[in-house]
Amino acid sequence: QYSLPPAVHDNLQAVFYYFHQNLLQFLHTPKYTDTRSQFHFQDYSNPEEPSRQMPESQMFLYNQSPVSGNKGIACVAIGLVDMDGNMIEPLSYQRPTLFSGELDPLLLATEFNTLTTTNPCQPE
Repeated sequence: QYSLPPAVHDNLQAVFYYFHQNLLQFLHTPKYTDTRSQFHFQDYSNPEEPSRQMPESQMFLYNQSPVSGNKGIACVAIGLVDMDGNMIEPLSYQRPTLFSGELDPLLLATEFNTLTTTNPCQPE
């Protein structure tokens, strides 16, 4: 788990939307032939606490290219959680809008490192 810089906390939905879009460059969303959810990928990281489980929309598949010389597939669950490990909901992946003529100072290139640095999460 990693923590995000405080500057992005007001824009979590936008950050997660763009993060989700970038993940789709190399991860795949599972496609199922069976509509019954018990046959879909499930998050078992917290089986005793269903409120902390990742929703199906945040599950991805990684299929390693055989060109690399290795074979493998992985199921990856990615989500935003608070410091107590509870899922932050709802995130609908709606594309954030920026009105013409409006530029948020949050987007200045000089602050790139501050806005993109992550650190391992250290619960208090």
